[in-house]
Amino acid sequence: MKVTHVLKDGTRMDSMKGYIIPYRDDTKKIYRAIVKAALATKDKEKSA
Repeated sequence: MKVTHVLKDGTRMDSMKGYIIPYRDDTKKIYRAIVKAALATKDKEKSA
């Protein structure tokens, strides 16, 4: 099975490796969710 990633601007990519998702209003929620998960993991490691 081959996966092709299609970006919002129509660009097609075989891999997302090395691609940095730009920080914009429509991607803000993604970045905030990643930070929240990272901080939760850090807090768990600290308390263990």
